Amino acid sequence: MTDVKRLKLLLKCQSLKESLSTLEKTNLDADEIDPSVETFIPITRNQFEEMSANLVQEIRLNVEKALNKINLQSYQIQKVLQVGGGCRMPMIKALLKEMFPNSEHCADQNPDEVVAIGAAYYAYYLNQKDKSKCSVM
Repeated sequence: MTDVKRLKLLLKCQSLKESLSTLEKTNLDADEIDPSVETFIPITRNQFEEMSANLVQEIRLNVEKALNKINLQSYQIQKVLQVGGGCRMPMIKALLKEMFPNSEHCADQNPDEVVAIGAAYYAYYLNQKDKSKCSVM
């Protein structure tokens, strides 16, 4: 497979993943990747979730590690802020609700924008922290 075809496939798979966040079924148009192949490959949300099960398990383990690192249990978390593209995925929403059943789950309409705002706040924080290390004479 050429790099161009690989990139087209990657972009199409990204689009399919996004579509399956709102649809139960979609198709991969193989012709868009390779004009010599004229076929549609159907994929359901359930199939996608089965293919992604190992990645969802990794997410679970990372959340559990983060909780252990700060010595908290999931029942101690009162609010879960869902940000980034992954929070649009039903399987990620379900995972977080399962892990934090008693927490308030907050998801913004623009979860990618929330990530950018958080990064800006963090950059500001780091900049202020660096300034406090400098002494003015």
